[in-house]
Amino acid sequence: MYYRILCSELLPQTLERVLYLDPDTLIRGSIRNIYTMDFNGKTIMGVPDTYEYIDSEGMRKRKKTLGLPKNHVYISSGVLLFNLPKMRKNFILKDFLIDIEKNRALLRYPDQDEINIFFQKEIGTIDLIYNYPTLWKLFIHERKHNTIRKNPVIVHYTGSIKPWDLQYIGRYFFEYYRYLRKLQTKKEKRKMLLKPFICIIQAFKYIASF
Repeated sequence: MYYRILCSELLPQTLERVLYLDPDTLIRGSIRNIYTMDFNGKTIMGVPDTYEYIDSEGMRKRKKTLGLPKNHVYISSGVLLFNLPKMRKNFILKDFLIDIEKNRALLRYPDQDEINIFFQKEIGTIDLIYNYPTLWKLFIHERKHNTIRKNPVIVHYTGSIKPWDLQYIGRYFFEYYRYLRKLQTKKEKRKMLLKPFICIIQAFKYIASF
């Protein structure tokens, strides 16, 4: 998970920028605007974490635990745009590794927390449409505040259960399934027929939890 930080050392010197994407993302439109955006002097560009929107108090406590200032915008590490010339000039791997060890007990989301700590003064923000989580909590929050992003460019299937799992009942499943079914074996396709029943069971469990 830390390999993305080595992009300036591992990739050709001719590259000036690289867009990192988590493997549980789905690209729904052109990424030209995010790839060519201005860094405005920053080293890393990322999207504010979901909880910056839906749980400001919880995020405030998280920042305090990590030693981050209140005005720091805590970003998700799922989609990151790296300014490679600045990385090559200022990033020292040894210092990063020392900082990981120093903060080990604090890191709940190791790479994400450490990126926010180590690069805190060098982070710029990108619009939510370029790393849009599938969490229902975010959808409910947006409905409440009338801020729904109708056409996110990059959808991020956050959480431990992914759309290729039978138990997944999150958002944007059918859009993902259009691609998934092309790669499935006959056995896997037959197994997927159980999904409606599993979703009903999951829904009842969710209702029963209240």
